[in-house]
Amino acid sequence: MKSWTKTILGIGVSCSLLGAALAGYGFATGGLSDLENSTDIVGNVNYQKANLDSFSKIDIDSTTSDVIISKANIDKPFISYSDNKKTPVNYEIKDDTLTVKQTGTRTQLGNANIHFLSLRDIIDIAKTGIIENSHTIVISVPQDTDLTSVKANLSSGDLDISQLSLDTATLKLLAGELTLTNTTLNSGTVNITSGDAEIENSNLANIAFSITTGDIDLENSQASDTTFELSMGDFSANAANFKNDNTITMTTGEVDITLASKDLKVLMTNLLGDADITSNLNQSSKNTLTIDGNVGDITVQ
Repeated sequence: MKSWTKTILGIGVSCSLLGAALAGYGFATGGLSDLENSTDIVGNVNYQKANLDSFSKIDIDSTTSDVIISKANIDKPFISYSDNKKTPVNYEIKDDTLTVKQTGTRTQLGNANIHFLSLRDIIDIAKTGIIENSHTIVISVPQDTDLTSVKANLSSGDLDISQLSLDTATLKLLAGELTLTNTTLNSGTVNITSGDAEIENSNLANIAFSITTGDIDLENSQASDTTFELSMGDFSANAANFKNDNTITMTTGEVDITLASKDLKVLMTNLLGDADITSNLNQSSKNTLTIDGNVGDITVQ
């Protein structure tokens, strides 16, 4: 490498390190707070937010938006969304049901959605690690709301449900990820054509999961009388409880489970792949996990 090239490279690396150090110092000394309070930060997305009358059911149909449904420390339910003529959002409350419909498509370049980092995004990363895109519908209800049912049909977008206890859920995602956090589902179906399901600190009962391409991950969660069917993807679980009769059916993919309780009987078939099942299970337990695998390793510890 020529000496002048080394010099320029050294200057570039030094400047990068100096910039990172200054940025860290700025955030540590209150720069983040100053940025948040700055009147110079102007969003280029016009968001609509409306308070709502009470309801106990949600029925949402969306072509392109991500959807977040959660409880919050608020007095009245509300809905918020971006006011974009190309992806309009309409909603109404009728017969105790909030019905939301988002239509249209996003402006695209090729097959990719382009999102440039803004100053607000940098603040969000520093605070939460999350960038909220401009195509998100948020539905929040007060903590004391008895929300019993959610029906969601998303063509392209993620669905995030947290802090809810539902009698029934019917969730269908064509291309997007499902996240359940601190949530109880007592019956229903989950169908994902392409996308993962991430479930944390949640309880599932009488749920039928079906994923064509994608993974399922359970973290500190419980499943009861639930079926998981994956065509191409992995099933993983950590600190998981399986109560009553549960079934995992895999076409191509691995199963990796770490149990919170060994009070479980495992029944397994596997055509091609290794199996490692702990010997500490209670084979006379009334709780049964049936694993039917075709191609892939199976581990239960």
